[in-house]
Amino acid sequence: MHLRRATGEPAPAPSLGRDWPDAGQDSVAEAENLRRVVAGRLRGAGIFFFVFGSAIATLELVYFPTRGGALLGACAAYALVYAAALVIVRRLPRWTLATAIGASLALSLCMAWYAAQIHNHAEMLALAFVLLLTGLVVMFPWGARGQLLASGGALGGYVLAVKGGVTGVSPIPYSFSALMAGVLLTTWGADALERGRTAARRRAAERRRAEEFSRALLDVARGLSTAISDPALLGRQIVERTRDATSADWSFLYGRGLDGTWHLSAVSAEVSDEVAAEMRAIASTPALARTFFAFLEQPAVDLIASVPGDERASVSVFARWGVAAVLSHALRRDGAVHGILGCCYASRAGAFTIRERDLLSAIANQATVALDNARLMEEARTANRLKSEFIATVSHELRTPLNVIMGYTDLLQEGLARNPGEQANMLARIRVQSSQLLDLIQAMLNVNRIEAGDVRLNVERFDVAALFDGLRASVPSQWCRDGVRLEWHADDAVPRLRTDRGKVEMILRNLIHNALKFTDAGSVTITASALPGVEAVQFVVSDTGSGIADEDLPGIFDMFRQGAAVPWRDGGVGLGLYIVKRLVEELSGEIGVESRRGGGARFTVVLPVQVRMHTEAA
Repeated sequence: MHLRRATGEPAPAPSLGRDWPDAGQDSVAEAENLRRVVAGRLRGAGIFFFVFGSAIATLELVYFPTRGGALLGACAAYALVYAAALVIVRRLPRWTLATAIGASLALSLCMAWYAAQIHNHAEMLALAFVLLLTGLVVMFPWGARGQLLASGGALGGYVLAVKGGVTGVSPIPYSFSALMAGVLLTTWGADALERGRTAARRRAAERRRAEEFSRALLDVARGLSTAISDPALLGRQIVERTRDATSADWSFLYGRGLDGTWHLSAVSAEVSDEVAAEMRAIASTPALARTFFAFLEQPAVDLIASVPGDERASVSVFARWGVAAVLSHALRRDGAVHGILGCCYASRAGAFTIRERDLLSAIANQATVALDNARLMEEARTANRLKSEFIATVSHELRTPLNVIMGYTDLLQEGLARNPGEQANMLARIRVQSSQLLDLIQAMLNVNRIEAGDVRLNVERFDVAALFDGLRASVPSQWCRDGVRLEWHADDAVPRLRTDRGKVEMILRNLIHNALKFTDAGSVTITASALPGVEAVQFVVSDTGSGIADEDLPGIFDMFRQGAAVPWRDGGVGLGLYIVKRLVEELSGEIGVESRRGGGARFTVVLPVQVRMHTEAA
């Protein structure tokens, strides 16, 4: 089985058999419908001609009794032609059009023979032929070519009748010219009628295709809407509905993360576990994934038979999976590719049609909207959960110091602290709790300003050594536990910084507080060093504390996020590290963390020596 990128040319229209090699029909179904129409009208035309002919024959016998023999012969010939036509149409339906045209030719010759036998006037014969041709235009939708062929019998029969003894009141060329005018007019009329019928058929086909297209999309939309609240179920619904709508053997959906990595979101139930595992492996293999997905991202990709040599390696897996053709479409949002939806076919002849491509494109657009809505719903649920957690945490964090403050205040008011030492101890505790309360309120105010985009930078030049001296003096004594050392190291080669000193102090202060909170013994070390060649300074805050569990690392800088795998320590609502990351970004810097459970944590902040001008301007 081979694969190729198709050119996008539509598949050739199927042959119409022997009915009409170049009739311009769109499909075998239309040709079959034409045969049924002609066959039915052939029977109706025979009945009409029999009734009309019987009336004429009766008049002939009344007014011209001597024409009885010729009239009997003509009627017998008419009946024989009609019976033969019915038999052929019944036995050989593919010859229906040819039979109808042949019957009209035979009928014209019979009329000419009868006119010659009775020495009829040429004008009457020409009139009879024009009436016959007019009836054929109305009865049979065979177009200009069929009408012209049928007219050949009238023209030939007229010539033979003239040679057989038909005479005219006026010169023969006059009546022949009238017959020619009738032939041309009826041929033109047949062409006009056929064009109208063709246009009507096309409009009906377009409406039918539009209805089918709409039904398919509506079915997909209904399926996706029922699964919008469950991302896993939504992915399965997308591939299953896509497979049904496109009549594919199976379908797949790849998603792309914010970091650019691919993953298999869903695949049809018909796919074996081995193929599904290989599809996942492709997404996790960077070298293969790069070419594989770059190929599928291209507009209107379909693979049938062969591919260029430089792309064969990236798509040869389809042949191994028993796929002969693939139609895929990228899921785009804001101009970026966030996924790929594909349909696979075990057998396929010809390229995919424009309708099939448009249908998959529309489904992909619906899938993009559904996935976006599911993402927004998940974010809303997460935000609501975080809000609830935040309110619960803040309520606890506010209530705890307030209870302590109120308790000691009551004791002081009641005079239960009788000596100055007890009073000083209570006042110190009140101050500690007030400081903790102030830090909490200040953190929430900082987050509010950051989220509102109201972060202004006060750029100044300062030494890192002076920065460390100020921080060392401002660290509250209650942050430091007994037996924990706070160490400061600044290289002499560290250049002066030109940035917002207050923001840098806040970054380091939050990191130091976080480190001291989770360190029971050992040390918390703050270092500053120059990064040669990049005009940046690296700050490192490391500790010997409990560390951060692997499952907590991915969201350590998220708002309201507190590590679930470590014991709760000294309050906090999970805003400190979020504030740190946002402030680092405002200063055009980068932050990273290295840690393991029980092995301490190391936070690294890299800040440019001079804040970037666009950030400074902000």
